[in-house]
Amino acid sequence: MAMLSEMASTLYEEFHDYNKVKTVLSQPRRRMVEGFFSQYIKAYDLFLIEAQGNVTYTVEGESDLGTNLLTGPYKNTGLRNIFRRERDSRKYALQDFSAYAPSNNEPAGLLSL
Repeated sequence: MAMLSEMASTLYEEFHDYNKVKTVLSQPRRRMVEGFFSQYIKAYDLFLIEAQGNVTYTVEGESDLGTNLLTGPYKNTGLRNIFRRERDSRKYALQDFSAYAPSNNEPAGLLSL
């Protein structure tokens, strides 16, 4: 868990600015992060979301990247719900499976750390 926490902190430092994200995404760091994620986490996607609700990074880079979960097109989704619960409580949160539009309405269960 410490390794994941350290990686999340590093990613946040590098990807907290969406304009920077657009220029960094094609660099080798993205391949390293995606490789670690798919090998060790075994989940479909990973999001970095600022306290203001801005989605600044996703492994999959779907249409939610660069949007705001509080005011944008995904403000009525499970991702927004879990983001708000974790942000407000500062504790991990779980969101049950529901259709998620950026992933072709496939069911998505969510965990926030």
